Amino acid sequence: MPSILIIIVTLTAALYGFHRIFRKPFSRRELSSDMVKNNRYKKKYHEKEAERTEEFSRRQESRSTGGRSLTPPPPPRTYERSKIGVKPLWMECESIEPPSSFRQLSEFPIKRDIYKPEKPYIRRVKEDGIYENSEHYLDIQFRLLREDMISPLRDGLALYKHYRCYRNNPMERGRDKDPYEDAAISGLPLFKVVKVEGIQVRPNIGIEFRYVHLDNKSVQSALLGRYLRFGQMVCLSDDGFVEDMHIGTVVERDDNIMKRKKYIGIAFIEDDTLKKDNPYVMVEPSSYLEAYLHVLKLLKEIGRFFPLPFERYLIHGKKDVRRPLYTQTRNHIMLEGLPYQLDRLEEDYQDGGLNGSQLKALTTALTNELTIIQGPPGTGKTFTSVKIVDAILHNRTHWGLTTPILVVCYTNQALDQFLEKIHQKIIQMEDFTDERPSIVRLGTKCESSYIMTSGLMKKDVVDKYKCLSGPKEGKDGKGFGIAQKDKKLAQQELLTTIYEMSVIYKEILSYEMLKQVMSTHHLQEFSFWKESHCDSNGMVLNDDETLACWLLNKEFTAARRPDLPPTEESSDSDEDERLMMREMALERVEMKEMAPDKTYHIEGYWDLALQNKGRAWRNAAIFNKRTKAVPNSRSRRTKKVGIDLMLMQELEKAKSKILKSPPMNGSEEKDAWKILSLTNLSRWKLYNFWRMKLQRLLREKMPNLIDSSKKSCDTVRKYNIDQDAGVCRKALIIGATTTGAAKNRKMLEQIGCRVLIVEEAAEVLEAHIVSAMLPSIEHAILIGDHQQLRPNPAVLELGRDYGLECSLFERLVKNDFPFVTLETQHRMHPVMTQHIVRPYFYNSMRDHESVNRYPCVKGMGERLFFWSHNAPETPLDSTSRKNDTEVAMVMSLLDYLMKQGYEKRQITVIATYSAQTNILRQNVGKRFGEDKDSKRPLIAVETCDSFQGKENDIVIVSLVRSNSNGVGFLAVANRICVALTRAKHGLFIIGNLHFLASKSPQLWGKIADELTTHRLAYHKLPIIICQTHRTVKFVESPYDMKAKSGDGGCSQPCTFVLPCGHKCPRKCHPQDDHTTFAGCKCKDGEEVARAIESLGLNDDTTSDSNVEPEVDDTFK
Repeated sequence: MPSILIIIVTLTAALYGFHRIFRKPFSRRELSSDMVKNNRYKKKYHEKEAERTEEFSRRQESRSTGGRSLTPPPPPRTYERSKIGVKPLWMECESIEPPSSFRQLSEFPIKRDIYKPEKPYIRRVKEDGIYENSEHYLDIQFRLLREDMISPLRDGLALYKHYRCYRNNPMERGRDKDPYEDAAISGLPLFKVVKVEGIQVRPNIGIEFRYVHLDNKSVQSALLGRYLRFGQMVCLSDDGFVEDMHIGTVVERDDNIMKRKKYIGIAFIEDDTLKKDNPYVMVEPSSYLEAYLHVLKLLKEIGRFFPLPFERYLIHGKKDVRRPLYTQTRNHIMLEGLPYQLDRLEEDYQDGGLNGSQLKALTTALTNELTIIQGPPGTGKTFTSVKIVDAILHNRTHWGLTTPILVVCYTNQALDQFLEKIHQKIIQMEDFTDERPSIVRLGTKCESSYIMTSGLMKKDVVDKYKCLSGPKEGKDGKGFGIAQKDKKLAQQELLTTIYEMSVIYKEILSYEMLKQVMSTHHLQEFSFWKESHCDSNGMVLNDDETLACWLLNKEFTAARRPDLPPTEESSDSDEDERLMMREMALERVEMKEMAPDKTYHIEGYWDLALQNKGRAWRNAAIFNKRTKAVPNSRSRRTKKVGIDLMLMQELEKAKSKILKSPPMNGSEEKDAWKILSLTNLSRWKLYNFWRMKLQRLLREKMPNLIDSSKKSCDTVRKYNIDQDAGVCRKALIIGATTTGAAKNRKMLEQIGCRVLIVEEAAEVLEAHIVSAMLPSIEHAILIGDHQQLRPNPAVLELGRDYGLECSLFERLVKNDFPFVTLETQHRMHPVMTQHIVRPYFYNSMRDHESVNRYPCVKGMGERLFFWSHNAPETPLDSTSRKNDTEVAMVMSLLDYLMKQGYEKRQITVIATYSAQTNILRQNVGKRFGEDKDSKRPLIAVETCDSFQGKENDIVIVSLVRSNSNGVGFLAVANRICVALTRAKHGLFIIGNLHFLASKSPQLWGKIADELTTHRLAYHKLPIIICQTHRTVKFVESPYDMKAKSGDGGCSQPCTFVLPCGHKCPRKCHPQDDHTTFAGCKCKDGEEVARAIESLGLNDDTTSDSNVEPEVDDTFK
């Protein structure tokens, strides 16, 4: 009987093998029709998807009232003019001169850019051809970049107001008016501001800002969605952005403070009409201000204060590339200890560690003052870049390079990876010494523990090597210490004034404060009266006691006879108080406290005060000094005694009435000559006149004091920049992101770097690279790949129709500037390059022999496969997309691969949309665990952008799109190139292939033909193989995976003999599991399990076959 079963199984396997060998390949039509006819997907999710789709259609259909559509069409955007039959704006602008110089435009967005804006003057980038001159070039770059910064806010608010007006239409009464819904439609995240505090000044910088308090929902939204980041632009309004608009920048943002106190700090560009303590609505555009501001400032300075570097290539399109200026007097170079002539370097130099194209890239980079190196995926861009840096560093003395090489990258991650490899090369150099800094990493958002622990951050380097910069002395000979002292004094004066302003409206002011605004004759009256009176204890009056006696209308005489008990000559009786109240009633006096200042923050301490603990504020409030000096009868010296306690208590009782009294006007004050004969009410009115006059005086002082504080901060910052430049000048490498280089431009100009290397150059906006080209740069090397990710402007139309997404790297390549392409890839298995990479992306790419030695993907028959489906994507209110069916498919595939014994770090999931990325991270994190610090899943889930430049053994790609409209950016070859070129051993793509091919025939249509022809795409997954019994199963839906794979193998029992002598009780599973699993429950089995545990062989990653993948309820 067993032999008959064996024969049957063998014949079945043989027949299936012949069928696979001789059957016709799948065609696209067969794939489509078979998928449509086949109805073996689980009924539940079919029904659920139908319900979701129907509900989405219902919501999208216009709600009709007598046939009238309630949803109005949105206003056309400025850049969609060609779609409505109007000549594109750039064509109109090309025919006229600029209305003004771009240097006259503000780099900051201002209200008139948003409120009733004029039609922008913008022209298209010249991707092919040359510019007239540098002014023509800079004008186009500046205006496009500025428009990309402003347009998301301006056009978003136009949409917001459009839908808001629609909701306020009387015909639409009864509908809920939700500002969050209008904001979602406009694409602007909305936050509700509870109140805005008054102005205060940021420590160390000196700029004015305000704390803005948010409601709970806004705080949670900001924390979860990474909104309101430092440097981001925001706009506030209290009338729905009709006329009231206040544009600002986030300058204080701390997550812990946001959670507890619910506020952020914002510096407003135009602060005049902002209302303190007023509620507002706040929006944030998609353009990140910090990435634009510094670059726009620098573009305005180029050509005005220094020429544009490499103008002959960038502007005039020259193709005869010269040698770097610093090499023109020295015609040889030392490589690996041997001299070579620069003009024959390509012919003479050979490096066994480089292939032909890498060697050509190295020699070209060393002999051309502007070099373009294209590095397709896996071809060793970074490896070649490090070789170039190493060669320049070894010849720096010979070439007279005394300043560091400036290395610039687009992202922090790419910068850190590049600097790590350079540092590891530097410490192997023979002349390496710790007496000078090797690398200085600018910025604060470092993602590398290696960089931070090696002390390469600028702050750490400056602290360690500050002795190399010398003393902090300015050109005027004024030392840093004096500047620090001036800064402290300026801030002390500012704090004192703001403290006095806070005291004015809530306390009785001291005589010292009031005498600043008293007339001369009033001061004389007080002085004469003081000499002839004493306090209630018979002691000499001080100034504050004199003021208190006057306010309370009390007189004590016995100052010359302190041994006698004092006699009270005048005081208020109850009758006097009744007369005063009657007088107030007759004059119709309103008892109301003076309103506090509506501009500055005076309700609490400034942040600046917390850094000035040694402040010495003047005594603003009366009786701040609780002692006074009086003559000592036993000696000529004075003695200290306490302030009259009775006066203090009486004044405290009367304080509320005094502060609520109305002030005199100017004419009344002039008529008040004999202030000692005034009634109580008149005295209080005069006091409040002085108080108001003092408030105006202090407020008038504030702008000058703030300006003085800011200048003192600028002076100290200049000294710090000088010191930083002195230290960084001694380094071999300075690394920065493009934004970081623009922010630190003043320091970099002082250093005078002569060599610039830009990694990821094809992903960077052209203006960003130009702004990194210091006036001192003589040699620039741009490394990147224009066939992968391109620059990503905030406005799609500006990128697509106006050429803003064309990088300097790509523009030079398009204009036939000489460039070198690396051709040999060391990453992907040849199956991937054969069927995807070479046919559609890089025709000349070659495979290094090492990629042929990759192991097969465990449990999979193919290392490249497209698992297709026809389930629709899940509708969302936002612009992003998700597909719940693909989430289930990814989870089932991950679960199966983990059962094959893979480590979590060996697998990466790439999702093409952020919404899909988020839901996958949630599910993968729950199923396979999260990192304790970052809260990211242990199996990485990335977007195309975030995984650029990275690789992994196995990559699963979720394409998401499946609808009746279009494929969006999935039709863009650059992004698809990134997604499909990250895998080394295995690439598994999940999507609706028939839909993609029909909507994108030029890209996905060809890919579909290639994959189906070679049986690498189907709606069934015919690649699950039991490694033990060599059986193949087809998986059609994510639910079949669990049923057919069991414990990672087939449904037959495992026959492996355990150390205790018994057979493994599990179903078929990978044999490697026996090293970490003791499943026998016998006594010996328990001992074996304990032994395995004591040896530390247990693996937490072992999958439990009884645990389902955690996905949405739809697919359970």
